[in-house]
Amino acid sequence: MNSILETRIAILREAESFLGVKYAHQHRSKDAVDCVGLVICVGLQTGLIAAEEADPKWDKFRNYGYIPNPKMMVQFLSELLFRLPNNDYSCGDIIWLRDHGHPRHLVIATGPRSGIHAFRKSGKVELIQLNAHTDVFVRACFRYRGLQELING
Repeated sequence: MNSILETRIAILREAESFLGVKYAHQHRSKDAVDCVGLVICVGLQTGLIAAEEADPKWDKFRNYGYIPNPKMMVQFLSELLFRLPNNDYSCGDIIWLRDHGHPRHLVIATGPRSGIHAFRKSGKVELIQLNAHTDVFVRACFRYRGLQELING
């Protein structure tokens, strides 16, 4: 079994492998991906999400708008991931941000002040800097359940 550090590194390496991939709403591959797709792809490739996409439970994670319903999105995130108390995140954790007033954007943290995300405005997956300005947009933070299980021992 991987250690916590090895698992975090695997998440970061997989997220980094998407850098430069084209942004496309509701896509989930290295040809094109959106922010939700990035989180799902990284989780599947690292084995931290253990569900086949053919499973009917995935149906609720499709056909979402650019401005998703916040209640549905938090249900999706809570079902797929472990919600962190107090928005304390570390490398490999997922940050849920408000964008244009709506909680709808996901970033995979790569450090205390950086992250990787698929961004519609830039049209690609990119590395971003997180700062005090970004912190005010944090709606919640999550962790892959497989990583949380390692931490819990």
